[in-house]
Amino acid sequence: MATGSTRWPSAACSQPRCSAWWLRGSGATGAARGLLRPRALAVFSVGLLVAGLANGMVAIAAGRVLQGLGSGMLGVALYVGVGQIVPKPLHPRLFALFAAAWVVPGPVGPPIAALLVEWFGWRSVFLVVALIVPVAAALLLPSLRVSPEKQAPPRTHSALVWAALAAAGALLLNAAGSAASLAGTLAMGAAGALVALMAARPLLPRGSLAAAPGLPSVIALRGLLAAGFGTAEAFVPLYLNRAHDWSLAQAGVALSVGAVCWSAGSAVQARLKAERTRQRGLSAGLALVAAGTAIVTLPALLPVPAAVLVAGWAVAGFGIGLSFPMLSVLTLQLSPAEEQGRNASALQLADALTSSAALALAGALFAHGGGFVAVMAVAVALPSLAALLSRRLRPT
Repeated sequence: MATGSTRWPSAACSQPRCSAWWLRGSGATGAARGLLRPRALAVFSVGLLVAGLANGMVAIAAGRVLQGLGSGMLGVALYVGVGQIVPKPLHPRLFALFAAAWVVPGPVGPPIAALLVEWFGWRSVFLVVALIVPVAAALLLPSLRVSPEKQAPPRTHSALVWAALAAAGALLLNAAGSAASLAGTLAMGAAGALVALMAARPLLPRGSLAAAPGLPSVIALRGLLAAGFGTAEAFVPLYLNRAHDWSLAQAGVALSVGAVCWSAGSAVQARLKAERTRQRGLSAGLALVAAGTAIVTLPALLPVPAAVLVAGWAVAGFGIGLSFPMLSVLTLQLSPAEEQGRNASALQLADALTSSAALALAGALFAHGGGFVAVMAVAVALPSLAALLSRRLRPT
């Protein structure tokens, strides 16, 4: 199917983020070749070992860099594996299972990590995961070796340079939110945004920055949706802790409610069949994310209990479960087989760059007196814009 087509897939989907080096790993990967998957797992494992055996912060940072690079490479390979091995009618159900897989780590992961740190020290958090990677590899790699279709030529050295520049732009954006002065925030934010936009342009499908109809609008919607939801998710625990004296564990439970609802929304979305119903489901999901994040803001504006925030977060979680995975399915369907790797890379780049930019803006607003309401205004605006742009995905 041509990349610019606006035809919808015949069934539904779901799937549940973002260091600059994760961004580089996904951006530099144009095809999921057989050699890439073991290499991605190897890079990720080496990163875990470097961090777990580190004797200083520089070594820990180096380990995290390698982890991010390996994660980005593996993420693209998984998308291509889905596109080339799994029959198209099953894509929605598989992405729904991806979303469900995030529910268990969400509430269970932090307590396990805390126990590991208490019993064995902080290094165990990295080293235990490194021990699990070979098991995951043994389960995953045989399935991904099923004669994949030919992919487009791998990225050139110039594309690697653009990906590195995009990573540098993301780092500048992240640093802007913590600058000491407003002038420093504005300068670093503007520089980071300029570098990121310049670097992203040759790495994304033509028209993505303008949300042109077809695949470019899918890429744009993914970025807006991920950035809005991720911005709210980053500040909800902080607000509950500071304004309502919730412990971090209690605030974590609030986030877990969103994770469970994400999975529920994914399950509903996976059962939508008709093209028009799927279109409405995506638009409704985007609107629910915007409405849910608006409800999350109410305790900061009105004398209502914090439970209202949790209810709003549940609405937002259901909405992203309804909409986020559909964009993954659309990306694969609107991509010729030989371009699936590059377009999956573009999807994740959009996610990474917009999330970095939104979090930088939100951090600057919060640090310089805007408070929680200003942050949530950003979080509401992004999925609202995505809901408006979703009209460009209507089938012709």
